[in-house]
Amino acid sequence: MDQWLTGRPALRVLGTCGGAEPKDGVVARTGAEAVSAENEGFLPETIFLCSPFDADASRLRDRCRFIAGSLEDLLFLEHLAECTGTGSLFKVGLRLQAPELPPAVQAVQPDSLPEYAREIREMRHLTVRGCFYSGALADVHGEALGRFFRGGYEAAKRMTVTLPCAMPYLCYENAAAAVRENRERHPETLDLCLRVLDTVIMQNETAFYARLYLS
Repeated sequence: MDQWLTGRPALRVLGTCGGAEPKDGVVARTGAEAVSAENEGFLPETIFLCSPFDADASRLRDRCRFIAGSLEDLLFLEHLAECTGTGSLFKVGLRLQAPELPPAVQAVQPDSLPEYAREIREMRHLTVRGCFYSGALADVHGEALGRFFRGGYEAAKRMTVTLPCAMPYLCYENAAAAVRENRERHPETLDLCLRVLDTVIMQNETAFYARLYLS
């Protein structure tokens, strides 16, 4: 385990299929990967299936957590859930975009949350909770990476108020690799990044109670 992680037990790192431990969690990119993770012993609340979704999503309703990056993703899942005709809800998190960074994948701008709230209120087959926070993190380090951690925490809080919704987890996408790169290429700024991350961990443990992940 990375040394900077050993002293931060509140953080968990999500792996990829075939390279993660069930006690931590896994990011799946296809329905088949989500099924494979389940077969490896991962619990549904630790399997995160990211958009775009494929046809296998219809059989994964209670077996993973979906991560939507657009209104189209939410509408797709709502339609899928309605067509399957069972009573349980799809459990869906939103991927939010760090406004100050270029996008890495499709994600929702935090300023669009009021519009999403109106749409989500009309959806009867989804429960929206949880957040993945995303942005292109190439050569983002030190204070800038710290701002990414702070921004994700504030965006997740904003999501809970605007939708409103619960926040059982908050994942910073691609952040584990960014911290490692910070340590290797810019060691002189690493403390600036980790200091903010520690503040976020402390505030979460005293007020927010989300499970914190890096991927």
